[in-house]
Parts: sequence; structure tokens; C-alpha cells
Amino acid sequence: PLERINDIHIRKLSFKDEDIDILSDINFDLENNQKIGIMGLTGSGKTLFLKHFLRAVEPTDGKILINGKDIKEYKSHDLRKEIGFCFQENFLINETIYENIRFGRDLEEKDVLKAARIADVDEFTKKLEKGYKTMAGEKGSNLSGGQKQRIMIARALVAHPSLLILDDITSRLDANTEGRVFENIKKNYPNISMILVSQKISSLKDCDQIYIFDEGKISESGTHDELLKTSSLYREIELSQSNYDE
Repeated sequence: PLERINDIHIRKLSFKDEDIDILSDINFDLENNQKIGIMGLTGSGKTLFLKHFLRAVEPTDGKILINGKDIKEYKSHDLRKEIGFCFQENFLINETIYENIRFGRDLEEKDVLKAARIADVDEFTKKLEKGYKTMAGEKGSNLSGGQKQRIMIARALVAHPSLLILDDITSRLDANTEGRVFENIKKNYPNISMILVSQKISSLKDCDQIYIFDEGKISESGTHDELLKTSSLYREIELSQSNYDE
């Protein structure tokens, strides 16, 4: 069994669909407690790449090592216990906010409420007449985009994962809320590793490493400061976003 995920090393990963390369020659490293950023246009292969971590898909070529062992030696069920994941297509069920965080798992109320506080769900539920008993509506129709994203983060955190994967799941959060959520995660889960997909450079600035995906390949990688020096694309994005923020 998998106690926790300490490190992940991926070498020459490729994924083909009917002989067409969707991902090719991907090398990727995550060490214990690191925060890794991923950036890239829609359709560049980011989500498909992340699904390999759960064994939702299997690579055509290459190796994925978790704690030095081939990922194939772990059951998908064991990986999912250690990985808290939020994909863009994750949705809310027509249940209460509380039940959307619990999500059918046998969890203590204090753990559900703690995850809700960390993900800043508390901030808006306390203003609602029924609090955590408020119905989310079909696919979360009673809630704003940012509220839904915070509930999904709480859902991913509640089982104390050793790796948190957030696939473009802070896009609707303003900078202050997002900063507060990440600060809370760092304080309450000091040993958690994180993979964060975002189009916002402000979200990725403090990552230990940032990988830029382009048409199924990693075109560039480095820290924020390194990419500002070496990547004209990254500089352009930074400039356009800082102008937009002003």
C-alpha cells in the first residue's frame, strides 16, 4: 500500500491516440513538499497529463515513478486516497454545501468543517441563511463560480491527501481569496505537495518549478525568475496580465 506520495519522477512520457501523439517526451519532477506550476493553452495536454497520476489513463511510452516505484505497482484506489484532485470538469451535486464537501465519504464533521475553513468556504456560508445546509442546486447553479471552486478545493483537502492537484480551479477567485486559500493550505498541511494548473502568473509566481505545455510537449520550464529571463512567451504573458491588472 501507498503510505504517502513523497516524490514523482516522469521520464519520456508519451500518449498516443490512434497513432497521433497527444503527449510526447514529457519529463517532470516533483519532490516532497514542492509546489509545481503548469501553464499552457487550452488543448495543450495539461489535464490529460494529470490524469496519468490517478491511472485514469496509461501512457503509451515512458515511465512514471512514485517514491521510486513504477506507478503500475500501485492500485488506482490507493493513488486516489493520497491524491486530492480537482479537475475543471469536477461538478457539484444537487445536495447541501456540506454534503458536496463530504461527497459520500465516511468523514467526521470536524474534518469537513476544517477543510471548509481552509478553502475559505466558511467566508460565504456564514452569510447564507441556512449555512452549510444551503442546497448547491443542479451542478451548483445556486452558487457563484468562485464559491463552487472553493467547495471543490475543500472536497479535495478533506481526506488529508499528500498531493493536491488543482487543474485551473482558482480561475474564478480574486487574488486576495486565492492568496488566503494557499496560505491556509500551507499553514494547515505543511507536508502537502501541490500541482497547480493556472493561466494566471500571479498564481504560479511562488512555485518551485513551472512547466509550460505547448501542443502536448513541455516547451519550457524553470522558476518564475528564470522564465522571465529565458522565455519570451512567459514575459509577454506577464506583461499583458500586469497591464490588465492595472
